[in-house]
Amino acid sequence: MSNNATKPIYHPAALFIGGEWISPSGSLRLDVINFATEEVFATVAEALA
Repeated sequence: MSNNATKPIYHPAALFIGGEWISPSGSLRLDVINFATEEVFATVAEALA
């Protein structure tokens, strides 16, 4: 059995909106933290309205 089901799919420099990867309007980034271990496991673009 493959372990791919537990790995998130993300593009750290873009936002997935309406079925497409879109470039963010700014350059701000957010760390995504695993609250069980308190470790950063991803960094993603911040979405601004």
